[in-house]
Amino acid sequence: MPELPKNETGPDAMARSRPDTDPADVHYSTAIERRLIALEEKASYGEDLVDALNATVARQQQQIESLAREIARLRQQLGELAERSATGDPGDEVPPHY
Repeated sequence: MPELPKNETGPDAMARSRPDTDPADVHYSTAIERRLIALEEKASYGEDLVDALNATVARQQQQIESLAREIARLRQQLGELAERSATGDPGDEVPPHY
């Protein structure tokens, strides 16, 4: 490959240094490379976003499971309180002197 003069760089200079290369092809290739880079950046951003969303969903699932356990515990307590009040358990009644 012939050497480029020191002050010539870029696609046009590259095309002139290779007689079998059309400058339009070099510009087309450069445009494709820019588009490819942009797509790679978007794909990378998409992967990062998916990872962040997966972490959020996992955290929310843990919160849902914790809340479901808390609801089950509260239902059990409510059932026990209802049984005690139905049987007339005096343990929860306020003494008459209050």
